[in-house]
Order: sequence, then structure tokens, then C-alpha cells
Amino acid sequence: GARRTGDAASICHARGMGYRHRGFTLLEVLVVIAVLAVLLGLLATRLRTGGLEVDQAVQRLARTLERATVHAVDRNAFVLVTVDETTQRIEVTRHPDASDLANGTQVSVLDFSSGDLERLSFAVAEGLSSPFSFVFDPRGVGQGILVSSGFAAIDVITVTVAHEDSGHQATVALNRYAAVEVTP
Repeated sequence: GARRTGDAASICHARGMGYRHRGFTLLEVLVVIAVLAVLLGLLATRLRTGGLEVDQAVQRLARTLERATVHAVDRNAFVLVTVDETTQRIEVTRHPDASDLANGTQVSVLDFSSGDLERLSFAVAEGLSSPFSFVFDPRGVGQGILVSSGFAAIDVITVTVAHEDSGHQATVALNRYAAVEVTP
């Protein structure tokens, strides 16, 4: 084993090709910064979308309650807006008279368990047993909040809508007269 001066190892070492550097090149740093910028951009878009989805859901909830009063007057019927926290559904039904509020014709549904609302959920602050209903008479006047045992002695219910991914949330105070107050 005599060492030859022209072998591949000594040529690479002489040219610096076998040298191990201890830092990052400018190109490597720029690639990492570009990847982080793309990831942060995607995250920011997702967070903004979550807030927008919550705002839209809260507005839909408010409009649903307001439309229920109009529907009661237009159809000269009792209208119930039933809030079911367990199934994550808010359902509007029409009833020809007050004698049978258990069976009615479905008018509309906000379903938080599927479709464009599935990443959202709602919770009721007052701890009422679910489901409960806002009852509107044929004049569109709120008659109270109906629970399984009869009418509840409460006039305002607070519903919080939250986005599961982003943590955005908004609160809606609904009263039996269909007045709606939204708090971001």
C-alpha cells in the first residue's frame, strides 16, 4: 500500500469536494423560508375561513328566527323553532292550531351535523333540556319557550356557535319575541 498522489480521494479533497460544511447555504435557507411562508398562508386562510363560517351561521340562525315570525303571519299558523343541541339541528315547523304542537309541517332546517355547517357546532348557555322550541302564534308574536314539561320561565336564550378547527365563535341572544342580538 503505497499512497498514490493521483487517486480520486486526494483529488476530491484537494478541490474541496470532500469537505463537510457546518452551516446552511443561502439556497437552503431560502427554500425553508418559502415553505414556511406557504404553510403560514394556508393556516391564515383557514383561520379567516373559520371566522367567516361562524359569522354566516350566526346570521342564518338570526334570519331563521325572524323568518319564522313572518311565516306564522303569512300562513296564519303557529310556528315552532325547535333547537336540538343533541342532534345539532334547528328546525322550523308550521302547525295549523295550538292543539297539536307535536305534529307539524317542516318549513326549514339548519343542520350543524352535515353540509356546509358540519365544522360548526352550537351550545345553549341556559342549560335547558334539549330539544326546546320558540313558539310563535299566527300574529307572529312569541308565546314563550316550550320545553318537555311546558313553557319555560325564561325569555332569552344564548346560543354560542363555534368553529371546531379554528376556535372562532360568536354568541346569539334570542328572545321569545324573535329579537336577535349577535355578539362576536
